[in-house]
Amino acid sequence: MKIKGVLAATGVSTILCIFAATTVLSAPASSDDPTIPTGLVVKIQSSTAPLIRVGSNSFYPIVNDFYVTLPSDVTQYELDINGEAVTLAAQDGHFRILQPIRTTDSLHLNWGGRNLTSAVSLQINGPFNLGNVNFDFNKTELTPDAKMIIQQMARQIASLDFRGIYLVGNADNVGSDRVNLAISKKRVEKAQAYLQTQLEKLGVLDASFEAQHMANYLAKGKSGVRSEGDRSVTFLLYPSVNV
Repeated sequence: MKIKGVLAATGVSTILCIFAATTVLSAPASSDDPTIPTGLVVKIQSSTAPLIRVGSNSFYPIVNDFYVTLPSDVTQYELDINGEAVTLAAQDGHFRILQPIRTTDSLHLNWGGRNLTSAVSLQINGPFNLGNVNFDFNKTELTPDAKMIIQQMARQIASLDFRGIYLVGNADNVGSDRVNLAISKKRVEKAQAYLQTQLEKLGVLDASFEAQHMANYLAKGKSGVRSEGDRSVTFLLYPSVNV
């Protein structure tokens, strides 16, 4: 039997419903004019690959990708955030912005070497997968590697203005549901407490948490076989903005 429990929520439930899909905060007028840039959008989204992986622990950064179709004669362009030029790294079909972006930032593209400016829309593709931490068999204490991963998550959250944090504690397919449910509850409590402490050290005092704990509900390993990947707490970050 698969069992799950819910820890006390602190205001995230509404966020989970509102931001289950893409949110566009602003959008410039579309145009078929081939002499001006089109499709200008910055997408805030989870990376598809972890930035850090230590054993079964992993941290996925939130990335900012800029998409634009430029006129063929435009060779000079600059993306500004709040009036300051940012560094762009060319990717496959888009550019990666190498700095955090907040939902209140103003984005514009200066182009053509003619002092022309186009507004850039900001698209939030949440929720954001921050990764997971894992535990030793039958243990609920965070390992040094797990703490390092959570510290990275805290720095990522502090650099943004998203404050809804959803955690899920899990166990592997060894032991009874009663035992596994109790262990997964302690694991998610330890992970939440450590993340909250790290956020407070960084000056983030307005984070909201919701946590669930499960007895092998998400386990992928075989029944009766120890599986480190299933002894985990996973982390999702939800936007908390007024649209």
